[in-house]
Amino acid sequence: MAAVDAHLGPALAGDGVGVHQARVASRRLRETLPLAAAVIPDDVAADASRLLRRLTRTLGAVRELDVARTVTAESVADDTLRADIDALIVARRDLARATLVETWTADRVARLQRRLARVAECLVAASDDAARARWHESLGLRLARRADELILRCQAATLVYDSERLHAIRIATKKLRYVVEVAGDLRLAAAARALKTLKKHQDTLGHLHDLDVLAAFAASVPSPGLAAAQAAWARDVHAHHARHLRGRAALLRVADLVHDRMSPRVRGLADHAPAPTLAR
Repeated sequence: MAAVDAHLGPALAGDGVGVHQARVASRRLRETLPLAAAVIPDDVAADASRLLRRLTRTLGAVRELDVARTVTAESVADDTLRADIDALIVARRDLARATLVETWTADRVARLQRRLARVAECLVAASDDAARARWHESLGLRLARRADELILRCQAATLVYDSERLHAIRIATKKLRYVVEVAGDLRLAAAARALKTLKKHQDTLGHLHDLDVLAAFAASVPSPGLAAAQAAWARDVHAHHARHLRGRAALLRVADLVHDRMSPRVRGLADHAPAPTLAR
């Protein structure tokens, strides 16, 4: 909760780093709130979750375009093409920023803060052994479910490049990473090695997604330099897809470890961890 408060103000003021950090914080909270629902009233968690979902979406629209600008600067050698693509992205980004500011008025931000504060109050009140046992059970089940989702997404993808299926693996990897972070933060499981693998693979798949976004923008900007740029992007895509294929086995090992070892360990705990918190 504190992380959202710390970064949302700069994000609304136009700071790109603030947008990124506020979005990450909102995603982490969204992964935690379903766990909180195991020990606090459903409506308290649901009310906060609805607002957080909207916040993540409006921040995400801005963040993706900020990333697209960075990728354009790094991946487009032709000066004219780069300037044309950047102008298109900036126009879209400015609209997304305007939507962010219009949506997240001071009143709506205050409403989100009140709802998150209510969640925190309920968690403090639900700090007995029975509540902790329910929290551990919920977290363990979520770890297993997120691991299963990642395994299924990997199984659905062939060795042939498919942007939609790779994007689905990326999202599943990110969601598993966030819930493993919860277990690690609460010292319920040794998570460092698993998180390193998940982050590394997420970065590889993220770059592929960024190139897809860049190619979509470039397609609407006719330029003599477009063909050469597309050839360079294709080589980059090939290299990162090959990296994904090489790392796929390690990714699946992490998913198996989470499902077969981390999840049962967390579900078996009842009295050996601090009370749940949303401080992160």
